[in-house]
Amino acid sequence: MTALSSSSAHPIVPQGSTLDLLKHVLDVLPNPVYVKDRSHIWVEANKAFCDLLGRPRDALLGKSDYDFNPPEQADIFWAMDDEVFRTHGKNINQEETVNAQGETLWVQSQKSYFCAEDGSEYLVGVLTDLTDMKAHEAELAEAEQDALAAARAKSEFLANMSHEIRTPMNGVLGMTQILRGTELSEMQSELVETLGRSGNALLSLIDDILDFSKIEAGQLQLSPEPFELRSMVDDVAVLLGTVARDKGLDLLVKFAPGLPDIVIGDAGRLRQIMMNLIGNAVKFTDAGYVCVEVDGQINADILQLSASVCDTGIGIAADKLLTIFEKFQQADGSTTRLYGGTGLGLAISRDLALLMDGTLTATSVPGEGARFTLNVALPIVDGAAACALETPVDPSLERLKILAVDDIPLNLDIIKSQLEQLGLSADVVASAKDAVEHLVAAEKAGDPYTLLITDYQMPNLDGLKLAQSLRKYPRFASLAIIVMSSVNDATVKAGFKSVGVEDYLVKPIVMTDFNRMLSRLSSG
Repeated sequence: MTALSSSSAHPIVPQGSTLDLLKHVLDVLPNPVYVKDRSHIWVEANKAFCDLLGRPRDALLGKSDYDFNPPEQADIFWAMDDEVFRTHGKNINQEETVNAQGETLWVQSQKSYFCAEDGSEYLVGVLTDLTDMKAHEAELAEAEQDALAAARAKSEFLANMSHEIRTPMNGVLGMTQILRGTELSEMQSELVETLGRSGNALLSLIDDILDFSKIEAGQLQLSPEPFELRSMVDDVAVLLGTVARDKGLDLLVKFAPGLPDIVIGDAGRLRQIMMNLIGNAVKFTDAGYVCVEVDGQINADILQLSASVCDTGIGIAADKLLTIFEKFQQADGSTTRLYGGTGLGLAISRDLALLMDGTLTATSVPGEGARFTLNVALPIVDGAAACALETPVDPSLERLKILAVDDIPLNLDIIKSQLEQLGLSADVVASAKDAVEHLVAAEKAGDPYTLLITDYQMPNLDGLKLAQSLRKYPRFASLAIIVMSSVNDATVKAGFKSVGVEDYLVKPIVMTDFNRMLSRLSSG
């Protein structure tokens, strides 16, 4: 058997047939394709290219861009083609052109260089029609502008309505305040108090809506000015202390030592964030405490502030930690019915933090509480010292031997920290029973304690019973006793006064109050 030659096994397509085949391949390609010679004249074009321009092949071949485009547009095409011929490379551009019907077309053009065996130079262009995509982008841009305009109109409406509602609401609250000062029956007093609380709640809601509308409209402007950091935090804690006490909660403030006294920032907006965080913590905590922790690092005259609010409340499920910062969202729809609120507070606080180039984050363990942390950079005022005390402590107090008792370990940490900032130290115990044992042991050792700092509400033996027990023994008659309690009740205060305590401070215990208390003790 004779073997087949390679030429008979793979017959070569005749030259004329090859050209017809290549032309057929070009015509079935979905992308428009054309070929230009060195004179920028079209020498080939496939069916897709002719369909795109709306011109027959015979009308295109032998012509240039100047035959179908305005001169200024043809100049651009000519320059891009020249770049390909000059560099023997390729380029990719988006181009605007016009078809035979006068319709504007957008295409992505990929042009490449080709040199034939006889030295003839050609440019091969492959197009992708972007006209529909460009039209869609224009529609989207127009829809975006319409949405932004609608959002601005809505925000302006909300802002105007908020202002309009606030004016009569202030009148209602003003008249309520005047009415409260008149002679009223017990029932009338209760009605006036309810009216005042409802009015203030409505006013708070109006403020949230107003801030929300300003943020959405991009109209909220920060007003950075020098302010006292500790005073701002203490003011907020004292303001919300009443709300915490009404729920039987301890509101604690833990301020790290060494932080600068005066920084630059928008104190009003920082106060608003802290008010929202502390208010939320109190709202969602039924037992235990809410703690405000202020710390930070100083880098090149900038305080990297880290202010946290943690609580022992209901906590937040892991899958809800991100959505709680969205507008009109709460961790659970049932919380709105149970606790009230609009769901705007955290969203506004987060947006305010972002305006300050800061962050607001949350962590939580459901059933154990939550922690919200604000991180923001605040410039330090030149020459600002660490947060100063209002009244110097008497040097004689350095000889005090102090014992502190509280059933909440965090409270004891705060007391120790406050004393250390005054150059003092203390031993701490977690129950009244342990306090008695320490007092007796120290007295027997001939080195008695001279100051007892005690909480009021403690399990088994509370602070009042502890004080009453100690005062029964002459050896503890000279022991100074200071009470720190979340209970602000005249009867309780009178009970402690009757056993001869030196002072009764209501939580949250801010540093200035703590210092004044020790100063009064030294003067006494």
